[in-house]
Amino acid sequence: MSKIQNDLLNPNPNRDSEFYQVIEGFARNNKLEFKEILEIFESEINKTIAKNIDPEVEVQLVEDAENKKVYIYNVNGSVVEDSYEFEDEDKINSDEAFELDPTRISFIKLSEARDLYGKKLEVDDVVSIKFSLEALPEKSRNAIMSGFNMSLRAQIKLKTYEAYKDLIGSKLSAKILSKYKNGSFNLEFEDGVTAFLFKNKVNTKSKMELGSYIDVYLENINLENKLSICEVTMISPKEIEDAIKREIPEIANGDILIVKIQRNVGIKSKIAVQPNPERSFDYDVISSIFGEGARRILAVSQSLNGEKIDIVRYSDNKEEYIKYALSPAKVIDVIYQKGTNTYLAIVQPEEVVSAIGREGNNINLAAKLVGAKIEVKSTEDAIKDGIEFNKSNMYEKPLFKATAKNDRTKKARSQYFDNIEIDLQDFKADVQNFMESFNDEHENEPVKEVKAKPKAQTKLNENEIDNWFSPENIQIDVEDEGEYDFIEQIDFEELLSKEEEETEAKVETFTEDPAAKKPVEKYKKAKVELKGFKVDNDLANYGLDGNLDLSEFEDEWEE
Repeated sequence: MSKIQNDLLNPNPNRDSEFYQVIEGFARNNKLEFKEILEIFESEINKTIAKNIDPEVEVQLVEDAENKKVYIYNVNGSVVEDSYEFEDEDKINSDEAFELDPTRISFIKLSEARDLYGKKLEVDDVVSIKFSLEALPEKSRNAIMSGFNMSLRAQIKLKTYEAYKDLIGSKLSAKILSKYKNGSFNLEFEDGVTAFLFKNKVNTKSKMELGSYIDVYLENINLENKLSICEVTMISPKEIEDAIKREIPEIANGDILIVKIQRNVGIKSKIAVQPNPERSFDYDVISSIFGEGARRILAVSQSLNGEKIDIVRYSDNKEEYIKYALSPAKVIDVIYQKGTNTYLAIVQPEEVVSAIGREGNNINLAAKLVGAKIEVKSTEDAIKDGIEFNKSNMYEKPLFKATAKNDRTKKARSQYFDNIEIDLQDFKADVQNFMESFNDEHENEPVKEVKAKPKAQTKLNENEIDNWFSPENIQIDVEDEGEYDFIEQIDFEELLSKEEEETEAKVETFTEDPAAKKPVEKYKKAKVELKGFKVDNDLANYGLDGNLDLSEFEDEWEE
């Protein structure tokens, strides 16, 4: 190349070394190969020149690793007649600043080409023309850098995708870098890759301090995101799966399969499970999940900061599946509403609150678990609305078989409980009478230490445990229920009136003693407070604010 052409296209001899350092820095900072950055620059230079200068230009970047230089060539330069005039011809020798004719990277005059490549060259021959980015117009240089930055981000995203695509669903440790105004967070993995945590994916029970490390689950890799393409969550159902596999080996080894998990983080999760159909068992493997005293499930709950765990037996029968899903509520019947995806769950009035759950948590999780809309209706409302359902399930069968009892003793005591009812509205009077009689009789008695006898632990039969999930357990044989008919022989009004008279007499005698005035005053104060006794709302929510029917009460009476 002639001196004139070389000076114009390569005004600064250090640009080749500087360009090498720029590429090397981009590669190091973005954990990419030198060659990858070189290719991005080459591509963007070609696109810009083809669009703004000459579509016939073919740019190649050549690395000189030994001398740490990078050269830029148009390997499709064309030889033209010496009479060819560039637009900057009349300004070359001027002291005024001028813009170089960009076509100089495309064409070279014949005499200049022969000086550089030899006498055999002719017009229209193809030669390589070396140039630097400074030879291009400023607009083109800006376009190249803008395109390079976009392509670099795309390359980083692609590299990140390749590195993390197999980790989707895995737990990772991430550092909290910053918090956005909308409550979302920018995180960084241990290798420097950034991740995005949406506000609705944050576990509100966790401390989110800048600079601290948290455990997250990689949920998605979105190449369309402008910034971090890794989307993470702190509320993944996978966290439940990992926790339950740690505590329950039957799930970890594949004996029991997790069908689906629905979670309300920090409150409750429902896990649908089923035995592995490819394996055979001679016992109810689902019941084994709980362990002695539900020890295993409690351990899972504790590892999740007290989040409640409901194990739900999966069933292909949607109605049966819904019964299980609404646990701990006891569902009497499930009725499909034809023409819709809605199922009506019939429960006893006192089970309505349990079926729905606080703020609808239980029913919402159950609906998501089974994939259907669920409505809860009490037996009373169902009967009132003329809805037909299986009423035989309205009587609850015990989880375990009752031990045989002395039939003679049962009959002897049954007469005393026939149709007995206790009115809770009179509860304050009963407490009042008890306190008066107890204080009079035991005021001056010394306290005796009584050592409680250890209670024998009842061992459960394996067959009884297996029956926990059995649909037949919902039913009960009412023929075995005893009748208690002795209450009608007791005159409660007479007993209460006598007790009141005796109590008043004892209180009067007691108050004659000056030393006893202070306890009496405390007693009277307690008695006044009892007048304001009201039925607990919790009792009312479960239908216990009315009279209690003890006709089925079967505790043994002392003979």
